[in-house]
Amino acid sequence: MALWQQLRRVVYATTPLVRVALIAWLLGATAYGQQPIEQVDVAIIVHADNELTALTLDQARALFNLKKRFWSNGKSVQVILPSREVPERAVLLDKVYGLSAEQLAAKWRQRIFAGEIITVPTGAPSREFLLHAVESNIGAISAVSASAVSGKVRVIRLDGKLPGESGYPLR
Repeated sequence: MALWQQLRRVVYATTPLVRVALIAWLLGATAYGQQPIEQVDVAIIVHADNELTALTLDQARALFNLKKRFWSNGKSVQVILPSREVPERAVLLDKVYGLSAEQLAAKWRQRIFAGEIITVPTGAPSREFLLHAVESNIGAISAVSASAVSGKVRVIRLDGKLPGESGYPLR
């Protein structure tokens, strides 16, 4: 029996509530009314003492792609990527990198092999770890759900907008 036939059997054998949850999951939402991934405002954050206040989306892409490696004060840029399990990672992959997770990993490998970079960005295992890493590292830049931002980091304007404002690009 083909995989799609097995999946069809499972779906039809479940209760209506489970079917709704499966459909919502396939569409990128949860059964409990959370917003689809595209509706999560993702804040670009840096250490509170970093002088940076605003970026264009292209400048953010250069930083996250390790094309720009130093801040204006000479400190090295340290990109910290969100965990694979949080919506922020999906938004970054889509809006900043324009790649799937697999394509991004291949790109990093290619750039290391070519000698363009010596290491890939650090991945944070949780939002709490990510926030702590940015709070304690003046060269750090990352992305986190706007609702999770602490007062110990600076939220960067992106294309002149802050998270929550109309036209904000990382949603």
